[in-house]
Amino acid sequence: MAEQQLSEEHGDDEPAPPAETIRARLDRTALAFPDREALVDVETGRRWTWSAPAADVDRPARGLRALVVRPGDRVAVWAANCPEWVLTQYATARLGAVLVSVDPAYRTREPAYVLRRAGVSVLVAQPSYRDGDHRAMAAEAATDCPALREAVWIGEPGRHRLLEEPERTAEAVDPDGWMHTGDLAVMRSDGYLAVVGRIKDVIIRGGENVYPREVEEFLHTHPAIADVQVVGVPDEHLGEEVCAFVVLRDPAAALDIEEPAAFCRGRLAHDKTPRYLRVVPGFPLTAGGKVRKTELRDLAARALAR
Repeated sequence: MAEQQLSEEHGDDEPAPPAETIRARLDRTALAFPDREALVDVETGRRWTWSAPAADVDRPARGLRALVVRPGDRVAVWAANCPEWVLTQYATARLGAVLVSVDPAYRTREPAYVLRRAGVSVLVAQPSYRDGDHRAMAAEAATDCPALREAVWIGEPGRHRLLEEPERTAEAVDPDGWMHTGDLAVMRSDGYLAVVGRIKDVIIRGGENVYPREVEEFLHTHPAIADVQVVGVPDEHLGEEVCAFVVLRDPAAALDIEEPAAFCRGRLAHDKTPRYLRVVPGFPLTAGGKVRKTELRDLAARALAR
C-alpha cells in the first residue's frame, strides 16, 4: 500500500497580496472610480456610484458607534440581500467590528444559538422574512443572549423619522455635529468609557441625584432577588421617590419593603434606599431585549395613585 502524503496547492507568491484593510480599500476605490456604478438594488431601483457607498457607510458607522460598538465587538446582520446589508458590512469594517452573518431563513432557536455563541452585541435585522417574524424571534432570542444589547431594524419608520423632524434632530445632534446619546458614563483607568446609566433615568429626590443603576447593582447582591429595575415615581414633597421592581429567585416566596430597606441600611445612602417595592414575574422588554423603564414608571405611578 502506497504511503499517504500531505499535499497542498497555492498560487504565486508574487506579487504579494496587499496589506490593506477593507475600510482602506473602499476609500481608495471611491477616490479612483467615484462615478462608476458600485451597487444596484433592482427591487427599489436605487443605484450607487462608488463615491456614494463610501459616504453612506459613514451614517451606519456613526449609528453603531453611538451604540458603543468598539473594535472587536460582534455585529450581526439578519437579512436577505439588500443594500443595507452591504452598507452595514462596510460600516463594521470602518469601526473594526466583526460582522456575523445570520441566515434570514433561521427560526427562533437557530438565531439564538448563533447570537449567543458569537457574543453578538448589536443585531441589524429585517423586521420579517418570508413567513418569519424577526421581531418576535429576536425578542425571544434576547433572553438567551446576555451580550445582546440592541436591535436595529432595517426600514423601521421610527429609525428614520428623526431625520425628518428638525426639532427632534436638534435635540439629539448639536450644531457641531455631536450626537448626544443620553448615556451617563465614566472614564476608566484603561481609557475606555463605561456606561453607568441614562440621563433620563436619573431620579431627583429632594434635590439629590439618584442613579438607578447604582441602586440596582447593590440590590442584586440581596440573596432573594434574581433581577431588579429601579425607577423614579412622583412624590408631592420630594419631587420623586425611589421604586424598585424585583424578580425573586423563588417565585413562591414573598418580599416586602422592610427587608430590602433593612438590607440597605448602613450600606446605601438613605436617599438611594427604595421607598416602594413591587414584586413582578418579569419586566416589559423592547424587541432588542432592553427593559422598558417608561412602562415600569407608568405602572408604579398608577399603583400609587389608587
